[in-house]
Amino acid sequence: MHPTNNNNDGRQQRRRQQRQQQRQQQRQQQQQQQQQQQQQRQRQQEHQRQLSCRRRCRRTVWPEERKSSRRAAAFSVQFQRSE
Repeated sequence: MHPTNNNNDGRQQRRRQQRQQQRQQQRQQQQQQQQQQQQQRQRQQEHQRQLSCRRRCRRTVWPEERKSSRRAAAFSVQFQRSE
């Protein structure tokens, strides 16, 4: 075998290794991005759930309680003004 051939083989192996490394890095990056996106989605869903729950809770307040809370709010406003 000629020495030049050996040299070429070595270069090709090195190129192959580099390519494999690049592929692995790309895969890892993609996986990380997917994980981040999933986490963001979960956070958003949780936030939406909390919001909808709050809305529901407001809806289920009885009219009597609503009236009394309005009175309380008006009273507190008057109280602050008088101070």
